[in-house]
This record gives sequence, C-alpha cells and structure tokens, in this order.
Amino acid sequence: MEFVEGKTLDDIISCKSKLSEDEALNYIHQIGEALKEVHKLKILHRDLKPQNILVSDKNQAVLIDFGAARDFIDSNVLHSQILTPGYAPPEQYVREGKKGEFIDVYALGATLYHCVTGRPPIPSPIRKLGDSLQSPKSLNGNISDSTNDVIMRALALEHLERFQNIDDFLFALLNPIKQNKTHIDKTIFTKSQKEAYNQIKNFIDNPDLQIFIFFRPNT
Repeated sequence: MEFVEGKTLDDIISCKSKLSEDEALNYIHQIGEALKEVHKLKILHRDLKPQNILVSDKNQAVLIDFGAARDFIDSNVLHSQILTPGYAPPEQYVREGKKGEFIDVYALGATLYHCVTGRPPIPSPIRKLGDSLQSPKSLNGNISDSTNDVIMRALALEHLERFQNIDDFLFALLNPIKQNKTHIDKTIFTKSQKEAYNQIKNFIDNPDLQIFIFFRPNT
C-alpha cells in the first residue's frame, strides 16, 4: 500500500478551528473524486469522516480506512452497523436500511459541514427525534448561501431528498446558481440538467436581456 505522510483532516480542522470555504471545498472535491471511483465498483465507504482523510504535505487529500466498506449491488444483503455518529444517515443505523451512494453523500456533506463550522453535525437519530440541525451559515457567516444550501441538502434525513450520487453533489458545489438579478427558486440542478442550467446562466449574466426563461425539473 502507498505510504502517505501528512496530517488527518480532523487534525487540520482542530488546529485552525474551522477552514475557509475555498480550502474546505478543495479537500471535499478531491475526496469526492475518489469516492466516485469507489462507487463505480459498487462499493460504499460507509465511514467517511475527517479522521479518515489524510492530507499530504503537497495538500493532496487521500481517503483511507476501508474497514467498513461494503458492496451495494444486492440491496437484500444486510450490512453490519459500523458507523460514526454525526456522519451516518438514519438508514445506516438499520441493517435492513436502503443502500446506495446517498449514504456516502450524507457523510461527505457532514465532513464539509465539520470543515466550515469546526464541529460535526448532530447525529441523525437525534435529529429524527426533533432536534434541529443548525445550518452551516448560522455557525459561520463567511460561507456562501449556495454552499450552505448544498450541505443542508446532502444532510437531508430522507435519502430521496439528498443528492443521489457524488457527481451531482460536486456539480452543485462547483456550479452555484446566481440569484442576485432575479428571483430564482433555490433549485440545485443535477448533472442531467447541465444544459438547461447553462442556458439559464447565459440569460442571467446578460444585463441587457429583459426576458428570462426558467426550467423547473419534474422530479
């Protein structure tokens, strides 16, 4: 196995209290790209958190510790309850729970939440009992509204309300929709809607246009 010399992301967060949005997004993008390769093999990491991310001296983020990893090809196969509170969605607490990339999406969103706020989200079972999750923006006013919204969607308790894969999660993070010129609903477009998004963006960026065309997905 490759030897990686560096600090864990958790150590870096502890030293700095919290990370800037740009620094956090850099690490999350790198880990997201790694997760995409893992998911292509139909494997879930299932224990993604800052302690399992090493950052080398060259600022390269490396995903480690696949001890909890399991395949999700057969949804009928029961998974052991290996998880870290704060980073695990509700369905991971149930052996018969739904399985899919959305489990790691939740963990990646929780990791980004920890990066920009300096603390992990409250555990999902506590949230289900009625304890509300504070938004990242309420804990760190320096992050953008778009990043705040993406994090909160990734941390949705219902798996169908989250991004269904890492690709859509990263696309939403890297392609925020401008809202300063019109009243656009805060809809986060998925990869399959890139073309529609780009057409809308062209209209919004042109101050001389008086007509705006908006596309709302059916799902």
